[in-house]
Amino acid sequence: MHILVKAEETGGNKPYEDLMAIGNVQPCLLENGFKNVPKDPIQSEESFKKILERNPNNDNACDELGWIYRKQGKLFQAEEYFEKAIDLNLKNDNAYNELIGIYLDLGKKSQTQASVGKSIELDPKNYNVYIKLASIYQAQGRFSHVEDIFKKLIERNPKEHRSNLVDSG
Repeated sequence: MHILVKAEETGGNKPYEDLMAIGNVQPCLLENGFKNVPKDPIQSEESFKKILERNPNNDNACDELGWIYRKQGKLFQAEEYFEKAIDLNLKNDNAYNELIGIYLDLGKKSQTQASVGKSIELDPKNYNVYIKLASIYQAQGRFSHVEDIFKKLIERNPKEHRSNLVDSG
């Protein structure tokens, strides 16, 4: 099933949030000339592969393919596409962030640490990276480090983080 997206609905360059309001669409597809945007992950996969055939240097398409493969449990393929996205754009903090989880799942400790470091370097305010780092420390039994991370997050933005970090159980 496809969502028909009319050119006047997207306005050509609408922000991501506006595009998402139209339906479950991927802005990367729209930006690359696709008007019928598939909702099915397999169809999306094929569409992003077509984008890469047209433009092999599109790191956003690599990100999307990596995300699709991760959701399908194809971790090695996801890893390949996120690494390709980084090769194409060394400042792609999303790819580094996604690789953290993939490397963790694959048991690649040194790569996990390198991705955490690079992700923090590129976006030191990225809340999700710190949560992933805290979960790594927790798995290692390094609870004082977990506590330190949460304290720092609360200090940075008390209203936002306190509600996210409160133990609900």
